[in-house]
Amino acid sequence: MPYKIRTKLIITFFAIIFPFLIIMGSIAVYNQNETRKATSMFSTITKEMAVVGQMQVLIVKALMPANDYIITGDKKYIDEFRNLARDLEKE
Repeated sequence: MPYKIRTKLIITFFAIIFPFLIIMGSIAVYNQNETRKATSMFSTITKEMAVVGQMQVLIVKALMPANDYIITGDKKYIDEFRNLARDLEKE
């Protein structure tokens, strides 16, 4: 039974569209997985950077009493430095 021209056009259209959709869908899934991996890695790096930033702040805070002691010679800064140094080591 011969097909009508309309049926042939529809079959040809879908024969072209379906492989294209399958290829594009595969590429989209691959890109989505790669984006998820990159986002996960970015999140991990951001958390590590936050910890490093907190450590830098604690170090600067711990060094301020030492600088004040050097400048003024006041003994009260020694105890403050020890307390902050102890807190820094706990982190």
